[in-house]
Amino acid sequence: MGEPPAIDHPRGFMSPISMAMAELDFAVGESGAPGRPIVFRNRGGGRFSPHLIAAGVAAERVHAVDGHADRWPGLITIGKDTISRWTNETQRQGTPP
Repeated sequence: MGEPPAIDHPRGFMSPISMAMAELDFAVGESGAPGRPIVFRNRGGGRFSPHLIAAGVAAERVHAVDGHADRWPGLITIGKDTISRWTNETQRQGTPP
């Protein structure tokens, strides 16, 4: 995986990004520059791989929301002036979480 990304003013939570999996992934939002929501996918054995969702989106709060009721929650990020919704496309692409 290499070095994990440095995160400026992290805001995060533990979340079952894929409810089909027994192990938890988690998401972190940055409230400082550059402002990035990042999902860390659990690869087992204490290993996680970071997946950048977007850049330039500062987040004070990050929430998992299963808006499609498909057990593949997406994210909602809330910043000072912006609320963004990020759809989990993992299932739709056929990619294992």
